[in-house]
Amino acid sequence: MPATQGPAATPNVCTMCNTVATIQCPTCSSSWYCSAACQLADAAVHNTLCGAANTPAPSSSHRRAILFPVDSPHPHFVWIHIDKISGEGFSEEIPEVRAYLGPDTGPLYLPVTKNALRGRALKDTLHVICREAFGFDGSPMNRAAYDATQGRMWIVWRGAVLAFKKQGLPGPRMQDYALPYSDIGVEDLRDVVDFFHTNFGGPGAPFVPFEAPFP
Repeated sequence: MPATQGPAATPNVCTMCNTVATIQCPTCSSSWYCSAACQLADAAVHNTLCGAANTPAPSSSHRRAILFPVDSPHPHFVWIHIDKISGEGFSEEIPEVRAYLGPDTGPLYLPVTKNALRGRALKDTLHVICREAFGFDGSPMNRAAYDATQGRMWIVWRGAVLAFKKQGLPGPRMQDYALPYSDIGVEDLRDVVDFFHTNFGGPGAPFVPFEAPFP
């Protein structure tokens, strides 16, 4: 993936180190880097989705998500239908994820508003959705999460995992559940993978790679 250099707008920061970015990925035009070294450091993760966000949505009620499958080493984009529930003074969007998580579980919603590994706040909320009791319900280890982190997961992610994006950040007058869903992109992949490295987004004990039960 060759790099192209050019002037960067002020908001563009390096995916890897948060400094001013001047190198844009020429394939997806989504991710920015401060140097060829940082681009190379991100390549193994970035290239799994680079250029793959071109499929149109099936309908205006679908949003793009990233699926980390159990039985594949690579994540991929999927379109998920979003149900809307509203009432008096209440509105919420619910993604239809049962087809991916399985009919025998409820979803666990994990909001992500910062990249703890790289010390940066996110502009939008990421939603990691997995099986409600993934840690002890007998689900197999997630192959895509394992490969993306090179086995350095602070938590052993099991079962299918989906990552979504929500517009904006929660606040005193806007709870996380009320934020509308938007399409997640290649530029969000690093933040999701870094979340897998941490203790649910917070600090954790030092970890070492472990052997995965994959052939």
